[in-house]
Amino acid sequence: MMFIAHMPAGFLLARRYLKSERDNAHYIKFLIVGLVASIAPDFDLAYFHLIDNRQHPHHSYWTHIPIYWVGIYALLVYPIYRFFGRLGIKLLSLFLICGLLHMVLDSIASGIKWLYPFNTDYHGIWRIPAVYDWWVANYLFHWTFILELLICSLAAFIFLRDRSLLNDFKYQFLIIMYQLRPSTRILRGLVKIDKESIK
Repeated sequence: MMFIAHMPAGFLLARRYLKSERDNAHYIKFLIVGLVASIAPDFDLAYFHLIDNRQHPHHSYWTHIPIYWVGIYALLVYPIYRFFGRLGIKLLSLFLICGLLHMVLDSIASGIKWLYPFNTDYHGIWRIPAVYDWWVANYLFHWTFILELLICSLAAFIFLRDRSLLNDFKYQFLIIMYQLRPSTRILRGLVKIDKESIK
């Protein structure tokens, strides 16, 4: 289980995937899909807290079982390709890969049912001992949290160095602001970013 590294890891993987596909025209789309997919398995925490009342470990839900992800991917491949073409398949594949990455990271300091349905055991590398009363502290003060900090630091470093990505975010933000309240100042900002991206 990890606390803060899932989304940064998804960002790193999405960037790597984007480079391998050489598809810079859809940069933001790939990053958004990667970020959402990297935390999607933890959407089950709403069910865990609000409905299940913490009766079962949330890694036992289907959202944390790899075979379900692969099965849903297989079911969606044809309709996605039919309606959205190659781009849709790329985004769907990225969603699957980032979702599985989430489970790989969860396997470092917890366990995932990797062999389900043939084996219902949880498979992981380490188990965090219950040393502190507050369960979160057991993870924060375990050495594996250093790994999380390293992943976050690397993602932040790459994000801040990526001028094209920062310009894309600024550009999209200014477009939204201009739609809400048109002004020459915002237009000048858009022109400035356009010039920088051409260089």
